[in-house]
Amino acid sequence: MEIHWYLDGTLLSLDGATSVSIASLALPLGTYSLSVSVVDPTDWVRDEHARETTMTQTLSWPVHIDELLCEGDITGDGIVDISDLLVVINQWGACAGCVADIDGNNVVNVNDLLIVINAWGVCPS
Repeated sequence: MEIHWYLDGTLLSLDGATSVSIASLALPLGTYSLSVSVVDPTDWVRDEHARETTMTQTLSWPVHIDELLCEGDITGDGIVDISDLLVVINQWGACAGCVADIDGNNVVNVNDLLIVINAWGVCPS
């Protein structure tokens, strides 16, 4: 089986994964569409149109993030540290949909930097 995951229509680097942890995506606040497309690539079907219509199944789910489990943990590793700080620095500036845009204002700026600094350390469990 070929398995492809998409977030808001953008292919995620999770090909082949049979499940996805929403927390591992480190999504900022907002509403998203998560979908998976599964294709049976058997050699027995030579008609590509038939493969796309009959041998492919796509499912979608709405995902609404209304509260961050550990605000500032951009990398989703359970610790707010230098890795999260580097993501903020690398995505600095206007950046719609970036994971470092913690406050969701489409700009990675000092507000997001302060969120990371204020949450520094191990996330509460």
